[in-house]
Amino acid sequence: MRSLSASLCIALAGTPVLAPGPALAAELQPLAYTILSDDQPVGRRDVGIRYLPQERGEVRILESWTSLELVAGGARLSFEQRLGARFGGDRGFASSTRANGVLREVQARLGVDGAWCVTVTSGGEANTWILAGDAVDLTSAELNDRERALPLLARIDTLRLLSAETGQVLDGPVTALEPDTIEIGGRPVPVQRFRWTPPEGAMVLAFDDEGTLLAYDWEALGRRVGARAGSLPPPRSWGGGPEASVVREAVEEEGL
Repeated sequence: MRSLSASLCIALAGTPVLAPGPALAAELQPLAYTILSDDQPVGRRDVGIRYLPQERGEVRILESWTSLELVAGGARLSFEQRLGARFGGDRGFASSTRANGVLREVQARLGVDGAWCVTVTSGGEANTWILAGDAVDLTSAELNDRERALPLLARIDTLRLLSAETGQVLDGPVTALEPDTIEIGGRPVPVQRFRWTPPEGAMVLAFDDEGTLLAYDWEALGRRVGARAGSLPPPRSWGGGPEASVVREAVEEEGL
């Protein structure tokens, strides 16, 4: 059976990860992060999450664009990413990143058999493999899923995160920190904070009570780099939004 799953995973590699579906009424929640190092802006991340009603429940579609330019100790990191992900229903993502000129594309989907099919393309070579469903708790894209990330982090002590940047699973302990208050858009917002510590380096995540990821920081080039939302997303209107703009296919190289 594993052989059949592996064959099917390889056969599906390169096909659209996010099912297109019909254009339905959807509402959009935008979120813009400023990326800082030593309190200086070094990049930006723009996120949009669309909520689409479906017969079997709501589907959440994320589109994200990130750019970062960081110089430290004579080293330079130039990073761009375009990411699309599906949270509700069939989980999956498609990511295209360019780091210091090197392009990598990562696709992952959770199959009906409960296993993850992951494909990483770099240097003109594609590699596909299967991960057991219980080998992944979240994808890095799902840190922006209000329905999944905060409830999960609040009840686990180890997080296995499937990285949309590399296709690898990062594994480390999760520690709940003391509640805090951060300023977002000129107003104080209470947040729940967690420290996640995989071998690759610690990350601190801060969520509001609604589960919105408002701030996070990590290490790059030996320096702490942080992203903070400029404002809170608008409240849900529960319908009546603009037409959906669903990510219909894997992110193409020319998208960067």
